[in-house]
Amino acid sequence: MDLKLHLVRLHDYICAHCAPMSTDKSAQIAPSHPNEVKFSLRLMLLVPSQKKETTLDPMPPEQFRIWRKNMGLKQKDAADLLGLKKRMIQYYEKGRRDGKTVTIPKSVRLACYALSIGVGDYDGNKPYNLDLSQFQQDES
Repeated sequence: MDLKLHLVRLHDYICAHCAPMSTDKSAQIAPSHPNEVKFSLRLMLLVPSQKKETTLDPMPPEQFRIWRKNMGLKQKDAADLLGLKKRMIQYYEKGRRDGKTVTIPKSVRLACYALSIGVGDYDGNKPYNLDLSQFQQDES
């Protein structure tokens, strides 16, 4: 038996004077007395949320390479700015590592965006401007 359905039946048995509750997983319980409030809180904790997370498609390898080229960075420079090893930049641009698909993590995608809008660092309070003068423009 479904956990929520079991709890709903238990609730209806305990609170016979209450209107029967919906067994729809997305239904909210409207408390009509203090005991129902306690039960509602327990029910919300026991039944997992049915919300689906919306995730975007990860940045494709070609787009990562285009980002690096548009920034005028060599692979080593991009690695230094992103706090990665040059080898990881190569994996991200190929999209493969040892025959397995490599996806670019969200943290790296967000860092790419921050760098592309000129944010070089962030101390939790304010952003610091990106200084690309130390990097030579990419020729390849």
